[in-house]
Amino acid sequence: MVSLAQLSKLGTVNINSHGQITINGQVMAGLTVNNVSGLSQLMGSAVAAHRDQSPALSMQSDLFNLLNTGAGINSTAVLGAGANMVSGLMMNSGKTSPLDQMGSLDLNMLNLNGGIDPVVSLLSPTTSFDGSTSSAFGHSGMSSSAPIRSSNSKLNTMQIRCKFGQLGPGKTQFNSPHGFCLGIDEDIIVTDTNNHRIQVFEKTGEFKYQFGIPGREEGQLWYPRKVAVIRSSGKFVVCDRGNERSRMQIFTKNGHFIKKIAIRYVDIVAGLAITHQGHIVAVDSVSPTVFRISENGDLLKWFDCSDYMREPSDIAISGKEYFVCDFKGHCVVVFDEEGHFIRRIGCENITCFPNGIDISDAGDILVGDSHGNRFHVAVFQREGSLLSEFECPYVKVSRCCGLKITSEGYIVTLAKNNHHVLVLNTLYIM
Repeated sequence: MVSLAQLSKLGTVNINSHGQITINGQVMAGLTVNNVSGLSQLMGSAVAAHRDQSPALSMQSDLFNLLNTGAGINSTAVLGAGANMVSGLMMNSGKTSPLDQMGSLDLNMLNLNGGIDPVVSLLSPTTSFDGSTSSAFGHSGMSSSAPIRSSNSKLNTMQIRCKFGQLGPGKTQFNSPHGFCLGIDEDIIVTDTNNHRIQVFEKTGEFKYQFGIPGREEGQLWYPRKVAVIRSSGKFVVCDRGNERSRMQIFTKNGHFIKKIAIRYVDIVAGLAITHQGHIVAVDSVSPTVFRISENGDLLKWFDCSDYMREPSDIAISGKEYFVCDFKGHCVVVFDEEGHFIRRIGCENITCFPNGIDISDAGDILVGDSHGNRFHVAVFQREGSLLSEFECPYVKVSRCCGLKITSEGYIVTLAKNNHHVLVLNTLYIM
């Protein structure tokens, strides 16, 4: 006897219109549907009310008690004994859905014989239970990890601790800044893109210094987009255009030019991060690809992630895992350092057009977006379950770029189209 939860560890499980069990769209020979008495008790009147409309439900009862006749899965646990897993599944309406409205159950990338606890997730409500629609990303077998927001959940309010910047060429003014990072002492380092410079601030918003001379030559800055800091030395890694689509340059912590790194293989750098070994990691948004580069400029590793995402917008690294925001895919895609896909985190109704990501000291994943002209942050556990959400209702923002969390738990973001930096107090405890 095997449960739907255990089968789901192999991929996306569906019951098609003929009552056959499929995993990732393929019919599983030897697995059949038993009778439905337990299902009727589990779902109550909701099942009875929909039997006439659902061929899959009207065939036989107890879809969750699946007979194993040779699939090689050995377990005595059945989902019927843990009915709370199903009764707790909530759609956006906050009502328990009958099975023909649930969508696919997805517990990808979990070990069959134990390990990580399964996280039950739902695909888009438009995904039919018989699996007749295409996947959320337009690629076969792809599914979003969709954490479930409680019907009575309330977004926590973020207070504005500090806000600085306005349109202009002077100190503490910006012109369409595209990126920022936190320095060794948690200074806020901003790529002031259309002013062709880098500005450095205390996290209280006090101006410290700036560097950069406009130009395409080595040591000059031409529309800088992203910046990162090598922790061991405090050196700045800056990505700008130069004479090509993308250029990478290294500066001292005081802003003095050291060297240029040729990255002709990168079109537009959407995210920039530094590994614990001091390697530079850049992600290309045009042809979704991740590149790992040494400080000397050697290309150490690269991998194509276009099969798993649509448009990268930011990247964070924790240990050997790379967390890449997928702006148009409305989620975070996680890879190991060799480029192997691990899992997805988030979904459209929680991480809509994500454009910033950071990882707390406790290992929680913070994902930011500015959809609807408000800055919103979703906090996830490492495996993808939703912990909490925050938003700032006090200021309208347009196209926030990046998210960083300070040692005190303050969240920093950059509103590109508003030309200012926000430091927010979330009361988030790491």
